[in-house]
Amino acid sequence: MFRVVGSRVQFYSAMANENVMTNLWTGPFYGYRSVIETIKRTESPRRLKPIDLYYHFFSGEHEASVRALEDVYSYVMSLPLAPVFTTQYLEAARDYMKVRILRAGPNVYHIENYGKSLTLRLDPAAPAPNLERCENVLGYSRQKQGLFVSLADGAARAVLSFEPASEHVAGKSAPLPYLAEATGYVSNFKPGKDAVALTYKGFGADGRIRLAGFKPGAQLRAQGAALAKPVNVRADASGFADIPGLRSGHLEVGAP
Repeated sequence: MFRVVGSRVQFYSAMANENVMTNLWTGPFYGYRSVIETIKRTESPRRLKPIDLYYHFFSGEHEASVRALEDVYSYVMSLPLAPVFTTQYLEAARDYMKVRILRAGPNVYHIENYGKSLTLRLDPAAPAPNLERCENVLGYSRQKQGLFVSLADGAARAVLSFEPASEHVAGKSAPLPYLAEATGYVSNFKPGKDAVALTYKGFGADGRIRLAGFKPGAQLRAQGAALAKPVNVRADASGFADIPGLRSGHLEVGAP
């Protein structure tokens, strides 16, 4: 992601631009279409880099180069992405260099100085964290790439616990809803019994979040400034609820 040069750090762009893929703009002018192959190869079998669409205004010079851009955008927009500005990626990469992970006890870890580096990737076989014992952990998502854990923005430290729940907690307390996925930044996350309040910040009005931990089949109502109008959603058989059509703003999800 970077190299250290004396007292400075140079961060790398994730992918080559169309100038490279067209042999310094000598052709083939559809060469930027090959970035699709780069995206696929850096996603599987292990995610290595973020997607970075980097091209110049002269990509509009030839019909072939314009069509290549259209093909690239068509492919990228079909993927479940969380778009960010390049400056936001640089903040995350910078803070990645400062993160400290400390073992605080059996199955308990402190994540310090993580700043804007808000996601941890654990082994695919890692157990799910016990969110009732965690601090500043919004939730997690189990994918083929691994177990991804989302951390709260603006916190000095997060506590990641894999300790089993006590008999009291396991027997008398239902799990609280948690964040599984989002296409933007989530803050002010406040889970309650069968309900969640949060602030979403993303691009445009087509954002999406996926919440988990609801009762299977639960009827829910999503409302707030993040939506053009309130919508009714139903949790699936595993307790996941998808809320699409989000713009930046406050969101509340709970019983109708």
